[in-house]
Amino acid sequence: MMTRIGTLLLGVIGIMGAASAQAADLDGFFQDDAPRMREEMVELGTGWYLRGDISATSEKTPKLDPALAFPSLPSSQKSWATTVGFGYKYNNWFRTDLSWEYRNVRKASGDAANVVCPYSAGILSSGGTNVGVLYNTADTCTPRQDASMATNALMLGGYIDLGTFSRITPYIGAGVGVSSILTKGSVNYTKTSDGTPYAADLTPSAPTPAIWMDAFGNPITPQPNISFAPQNWDRSVRSRNYNFAWSLMAGVAIDVSQNAKLDIGYRYLDLGKYSTVSVSGTPREGSITAHEVRAGIRYMID
Repeated sequence: MMTRIGTLLLGVIGIMGAASAQAADLDGFFQDDAPRMREEMVELGTGWYLRGDISATSEKTPKLDPALAFPSLPSSQKSWATTVGFGYKYNNWFRTDLSWEYRNVRKASGDAANVVCPYSAGILSSGGTNVGVLYNTADTCTPRQDASMATNALMLGGYIDLGTFSRITPYIGAGVGVSSILTKGSVNYTKTSDGTPYAADLTPSAPTPAIWMDAFGNPITPQPNISFAPQNWDRSVRSRNYNFAWSLMAGVAIDVSQNAKLDIGYRYLDLGKYSTVSVSGTPREGSITAHEVRAGIRYMID
């Protein structure tokens, strides 16, 4: 009997030993794989980055003037722009990003030369008969003119990184996108005498020939193009153009931390054409291009 019990105990001990060994093997299996699973989860988030830039620009475009009466030849205008966006780095050589650009709004304003604007419809009579309406050249108005041009762009860029040397990575790139060019102009008339808005009612107070006459009772030649009715000389123009835009770029990225890079570069940008009219109604059109020096930060998202 004792022999059988001893044999049974030895068998139980052997089974427990085998089970313990299998458990140790399984524990090793999970311990070995767990770091790999955590590592894969970390790698899933890499590649994406945020970017922000500020640019000093030299834009080739006609100089903006208060009446939107652009000169015929374009000139270089100093300005600035800012960019925000996000991108994805596919590998050590290629990346893309999508960015929105806000460019400095150009503005111009000023007063034009005073013009005659009758404040009232004074009736002239001769021998008891109304003969016309007085055109008082002492009544003048000052035209106040304002103009602005606002340009924005949505750009998709592609870049080739040329290798990293002592934390410096040179690159080249190109981009395409859509630009928006908004041009606005206005002119508002105020009485020179007191600065109030000009809104005279030139409807004659009594029946009279619709003839403008000078203070001596002589008809004005040629007749001024001013109606015998309430006046509103203020006017405004507004036009928006959407264009295909493209760019060429080159620069260097400097590692400033594990996740951040200082990006310094040059860009040539073609924003396309604009078309508008001056405040006097004359059609105007042209195009906008720019040479830019840019500086910004790219931040890799882990």
